[in-house]
Amino acid sequence: MKKRVDFIKLRVQEARKRDIGHNTIRIDQNSMNKLNIQTGDVIEIVGEKQSAGIAWPSYPQDADLGIVRIDSRLQKNTGTRVDDLLEVRKVKAEIAQSIRLAPDFIRLPTNLRRFETFVKRKLGGLPVALHDYICISLSTERDICFKVINLKPKGICVIKPGTVLTIDESKIFEKILSIINSLFEEQDVHKITIQRKYLPEIFSSEMLDISKNDGFPTLKSFLLEYLMEHGITVKFSIHDLKFK
Repeated sequence: MKKRVDFIKLRVQEARKRDIGHNTIRIDQNSMNKLNIQTGDVIEIVGEKQSAGIAWPSYPQDADLGIVRIDSRLQKNTGTRVDDLLEVRKVKAEIAQSIRLAPDFIRLPTNLRRFETFVKRKLGGLPVALHDYICISLSTERDICFKVINLKPKGICVIKPGTVLTIDESKIFEKILSIINSLFEEQDVHKITIQRKYLPEIFSSEMLDISKNDGFPTLKSFLLEYLMEHGITVKFSIHDLKFK
């Protein structure tokens, strides 16, 4: 019997197309035996950061090459790139009691609570770690992604029907401000025209003139109207914007 180990280090390679977006971690049978891992087990992967996925056997041509195949999202979650070494270990995942997500997009549905239920159903069975980026598919061509900003208990958890999942709306406000701030930083002027393409969810007209003197009230009106429609309560200050 081969000696069991707590972890092994394997070299990162790109996931095959069929595995992308499925949280699949492909390792060879020899590595699985050393770690006492079975197909379908939750396993922890550690690079610069910690993440997790589901163990699957490697493709026959990958046997005994000392590699692990993960997709770009798992590479991002572990802070690794192709040819980096990744630590792989078996882990006892806990059921997530609660998880809080920050959306990586601006528009949220009007009925946020119903959307949270939908997201939890789509993420059911997914192993996650704090600071992971996780995505769900809305169609064959569109994914929406979130960052895990709070997770209880600590460590690797699996999302189950009893998990309390919430989406942090305030992060949308921060994203809006970051976009506006970046636009101001690009132009050394006291007035800027924001084209509708930058914030189509907010601006109904083709463009909006924002100036230090009279633009702020107009911008504030647009933002607050949008945020209030989505049940988001924020305190908005002129100091949140940068004017040249």
